[in-house]
Amino acid sequence: MLAHDVDDHLGHRSAETSDWALHRLRDMERRHVRRSVGAALGRAVGAATVLLVGYALMPLAIFSDVDLVMRVVIAAVLIVGVVWWEVRAVGRAELPQLRAVEALAVTVTVVVVAFAACYLNLSRHDPGAFSEELARTSALYFTMTTLATIGYGDIHPVSHQARIAVMVQIVANVVVLGAAVRLILAMARHRVLSSRPDSDD
Repeated sequence: MLAHDVDDHLGHRSAETSDWALHRLRDMERRHVRRSVGAALGRAVGAATVLLVGYALMPLAIFSDVDLVMRVVIAAVLIVGVVWWEVRAVGRAELPQLRAVEALAVTVTVVVVAFAACYLNLSRHDPGAFSEELARTSALYFTMTTLATIGYGDIHPVSHQARIAVMVQIVANVVVLGAAVRLILAMARHRVLSSRPDSDD
């Protein structure tokens, strides 16, 4: 009888210990998720801040049409490179959903900053390219309204070069940015499915 009571007591304590360990593990998982979410948001905000600071500090001296074209080409290469890097990063991430959010934030910011810099340099090269000469803030504002397809009309392209640049951004918004979003989300879904324990079944 005593042995039976002892076994019951030990079994009850073992169950309590198991429940405590399970709750402890769940608490640790929740804290890990919270830390991961905070880290992902922090990296996204940090990357966007670095890009915007770089935009605010970049030199604006344009000496020729060739110099302007070179800057546009560099911006295009930068956008493609960032998209490629972010897709690969999502594919290697431990938490691909969070990494996808970070990748989308960085990609959109790069596109906005690249086209704002293009418009700003174009306006400095030809002050009559737009309805008003663009400053850094107004170039960023015009880029975002074009990206959002709002088009208030207070700033609009006037010269052929400026109109071509805006058409390129519209195509980039639909094709490049749209493709980037689909690629990043598809990679995140693939990474989640491939990391499941039953993915080989």
